[in-house]
Amino acid sequence: MRSVLRWLAVPLVLALVAVACGDDGDGGDDAAGSGDDDTTQQVPSASEAGCDETVPGTELNWGVFAPTDALDPPFVSGALVGGTELAAIYDVLMRFDHETNEFVPQLAESMESNDDFTEWTLNLREGITYSDGTTLTAQLVSDNMDRYLQEGVRNTSGGFLTPITEKTVVDDTTLRMTLEAPWVEFPFVFADEPGMIVNLNAVGGDPDAFAAQPPEAAGVGPYVVERNAPGEEVLLRARDDYWGGPVCIETVRFSWVPGSQPTYEAFTSGDFNVAFLRDPVTIAEARDAGDESFFVQQDAGAMVILNHAAGRPGEDPRVREAAILALDDELVNERAYQGELATSKTLIQPGSRFFSDDVEALPTNPERAAELVEEAKADGWDGSIEILCADNPPASDVALAAQGLWEAAGMEVEVRTLAQSDQIGEVVEGNFDAACWGFNADAATGITTFLRNLDSVSSSNRMGYVSEEMDAALLDILAADTEDAQLEAFAEMNRIFNEDHVAVNYGAPEEGIVWSGDVRGIVPTVATIFLLDKASIEG
Repeated sequence: MRSVLRWLAVPLVLALVAVACGDDGDGGDDAAGSGDDDTTQQVPSASEAGCDETVPGTELNWGVFAPTDALDPPFVSGALVGGTELAAIYDVLMRFDHETNEFVPQLAESMESNDDFTEWTLNLREGITYSDGTTLTAQLVSDNMDRYLQEGVRNTSGGFLTPITEKTVVDDTTLRMTLEAPWVEFPFVFADEPGMIVNLNAVGGDPDAFAAQPPEAAGVGPYVVERNAPGEEVLLRARDDYWGGPVCIETVRFSWVPGSQPTYEAFTSGDFNVAFLRDPVTIAEARDAGDESFFVQQDAGAMVILNHAAGRPGEDPRVREAAILALDDELVNERAYQGELATSKTLIQPGSRFFSDDVEALPTNPERAAELVEEAKADGWDGSIEILCADNPPASDVALAAQGLWEAAGMEVEVRTLAQSDQIGEVVEGNFDAACWGFNADAATGITTFLRNLDSVSSSNRMGYVSEEMDAALLDILAADTEDAQLEAFAEMNRIFNEDHVAVNYGAPEEGIVWSGDVRGIVPTVATIFLLDKASIEG
């Protein structure tokens, strides 16, 4: 069984910037909103958009979560940082349909498996070419996959390719892949960065220069790079030879304003006509204003993780259980999120496509927490524990709330706050007792996200948590081929997580976009990446 999951041990540095933010994730059937039918709004269907030709002078101004410093898929953090920009340049082989919760073809013609989901065949659409005449072929897809396994790659997707024990280019449009173990939702991989196929003939002898300013022949997406000013903006221009038909909006400008609230203010003032938000308070403000929006819940997105390593307080399961029992999710919500966070002490949030009535919540019981603290102290623990969080809200407020609750249970709590990037680095290095974090599992990525964070040999398992029982449950999630089997497997994972007192999950934040009323046809796919090939601006 361990060999099946050994692929997760490849370096997954940064473990998604969504996780890096320490307080975010995603959910399910109601993926377009909070689960409240009165506030849920859908991204306009691509069928609502369309044009006969590019409309001169039209520009989409997009406020991003964070700027990307490169535009070559294997060398970008991806998803939150650069994912939408990359998809506009390179397109994707597959995409996730949030209405059906299925992966559907984009550049691909189809992707089908054998009966036990251990062999997958990817078929490409015929006749798709780059602007230099290079044809999109199965060999080019295979060669692009190999790039994710090179040294120096920043994108985490290489870990999802290592379960492939054999890949065969059958013909120009057909690639067959054999997996080490069944994986029912393997098409996910090709909806993420490995599905963005770079024209390797366009890379040239200077990969860094290519990543900074990909030439027009770099991708087959609807846009080409007009200007890339790292840390400032990425300006894209519509191509006139896009395989999927006319590209309606002439230019797309991706710009960064630090923080959700300032980004939203730039949106309301008209500087942006699309803005990415991931703060519950700002999202609530946008909903109250009636803005068009699409948000996804991040299951296990608001957490305090505990270090299980020897010599850390969390090595003792009684300390972990006490920390969990003492932390009141509703109080944290009020103090850090102004009551706007969807709270639940479950890995899977109600409303998620992975939630069932068998998913049980961890309790809050400060009296029992105090008893456990005393027991651990009697056996030699000095009662001290440090919580490490980012130095900006809501993480800094979560730290203070946890400090008060744990001290009330008899612990001696020190709060350490650092700049967000530094806090991430400390967690990655294991330099923490407890830390603000998030697994960030959405409707499209939930299956792989829990695998990455909880498997015993995963390099993204920041807690040092080891459990053969959990490893087996995670394999069952990969192999679940019916909805009932999937729900049963997720409930079992949640049960083991609770019984092992792994960490404190207290809520599921949301992330997504708001857009002005004249924008049509933005299509969401995996990991809050959005496709712009059918986007248009009215009037």
